Amino acid sequence: MSKLLNVKLLQRKLEEVANPESQLRTDASAKWQNRSAEVREALFLHEVSRPIKDALEASAAFPGGVGYMVQMDSGFVGFHAEQAGLALTRQVFQGSTPSQAIAWLVRVLATTSAEGIRVLAVRGVELDGPLALGHGVTLCRFSDVPKSKVKDWVAAPESASSLSFDAFYGPPTAALVTPVHIEPFLQRANDGGALAQPDPHGPSSLLYDALLSLTIVGPVMPIAAGSWFQFDETELEEAASFSGLSRAHSDIRPPFFTEDQRVDPDEVTRIVPRLLGLADPKLKLAIRLSLRRFHQAMMRPPYGDRALDLAIALESLLVDGSGEINYRIGLRAALLLGGPIDKRLETRAYVEALYDLRSKLVHNGALETKIKVKGVGKIDSVAVVEKATGLVAEVLREVLVVGEIPDWYKFELTADN
Repeated sequence: MSKLLNVKLLQRKLEEVANPESQLRTDASAKWQNRSAEVREALFLHEVSRPIKDALEASAAFPGGVGYMVQMDSGFVGFHAEQAGLALTRQVFQGSTPSQAIAWLVRVLATTSAEGIRVLAVRGVELDGPLALGHGVTLCRFSDVPKSKVKDWVAAPESASSLSFDAFYGPPTAALVTPVHIEPFLQRANDGGALAQPDPHGPSSLLYDALLSLTIVGPVMPIAAGSWFQFDETELEEAASFSGLSRAHSDIRPPFFTEDQRVDPDEVTRIVPRLLGLADPKLKLAIRLSLRRFHQAMMRPPYGDRALDLAIALESLLVDGSGEINYRIGLRAALLLGGPIDKRLETRAYVEALYDLRSKLVHNGALETKIKVKGVGKIDSVAVVEKATGLVAEVLREVLVVGEIPDWYKFELTADN
């Protein structure tokens, strides 16, 4: 691969960059004095790396500045003369000799495959150690995620460069992680052929399913704090340094200052793998819809919007288009969860009360202060929604453990058999 580079020219330009007294660094430093420190640093790096970029553009590896695309699990990031020049300059600034920096570039260009991980950072969940969830997914403490630039950025949400709503929540406490094999690592950007496309949703969808099913363990409120891909080898991570953080998991923000909750490891390993292992695509879609609504409900206070989301979560699993909804959902939830007659009556009464609340909310535009619960009397509506939250989590857990949605027409007659 060194034959594709003009090594002598690169060596000479990098030696100039490495010299703190060089005219190149003096001029670049003076040019951006009126900018803030963070902006000045970025502009200075781009300015002094230009001769390196020019030297690379004249090589066979980066003809005209066009080079390669680095493949990751969900897409590509460019590694052209500009990106390679910046990476070489950063390495020299960090103490590498020009020869060492060039050797790094040669190794990167010779890499054919690589290993990495997809990470979904999570707030609101505490655990003592890693939990294997099957299908290559692990739930671990955020501190146990291997170091990377993106992890450092996510770990400091209060920093000026990442100032957002995340600053109010603090750093993540846990993470869902899955390994990813990348091959090929590099693809030529100008060879005229179509790029070999990775699965844009595979690892990310797997981790998001794990996050959703984690919600019904407890239940708890796991909050997605961002997802990213990182290579295992630091050398390769430097070549993909412009890969970023994805936050597209929920458009609902939970209340600030929510307390983290410790999860039961036995329940996590009992429940979460069930969704990940579901083979029936139709069943998986129904359960995923229900889990999304339940997760959304958990992100809201126990008032009207949560009641609506809980009702939709139940309907996704317990409604088959026949009969009156309140009656059938209350009956089916009680039959599905089973237990002594007193427990079944309580389940049915609270589920029907939830639907009564939902109906009044839709028609009146506001949540009733109190609602009648059969066998209990009129009680505070918030208490009903909180009780229903636990019942919906139970229903979801039961369906996941059984691995199917019952044939309701038959189940209503045979649930005790």
